[in-house]
Amino acid sequence: MNRSDTDKNLLPDLQLAVRWEDVEKELCETGAGGMNAEHELNLETLELKPFVPAKDFELSKRFYLDLGFQIPWSSDELAYLHCGNCTFLLQNFYVKSLAENFMMHLSVQNVDDWRAHVREQQIAETYGVVVSEPEQRPWRMRDFMLYDPSGVLWRIAENTD
Repeated sequence: MNRSDTDKNLLPDLQLAVRWEDVEKELCETGAGGMNAEHELNLETLELKPFVPAKDFELSKRFYLDLGFQIPWSSDELAYLHCGNCTFLLQNFYVKSLAENFMMHLSVQNVDDWRAHVREQQIAETYGVVVSEPEQRPWRMRDFMLYDPSGVLWRIAENTD
């Protein structure tokens, strides 16, 4: 292959590179995505909904209802749960190593009232799950731990600062 053949083979790539440089320049001048640099991006978040695994989907739904969550919508594979402004999606999906390494943190106004509610609902006895007593933590929270029937760890806590 002679030099002119090599130049012809490289020419399309070189033209593409030049065009990409023009695009990069345009992006820098106008802002990311070609938007006017004067336009302020709206990055306000609305909510975060984790997908929580369930080994026994129906049992898990009863557990969360007894815990105080509501289920305004459910299908055979997914349920939307909420308690106040806190929401999550319970999924009819289970992998032991995932569930046993999944942790949820629920921030509440009064952790002792929540622990009393769990006791009154007999969550530990009804579902055969572990529930601890509230403790002060070094990270300026008082919390207790609760495992759901699938092994998902919940930390229910109030700020103490």
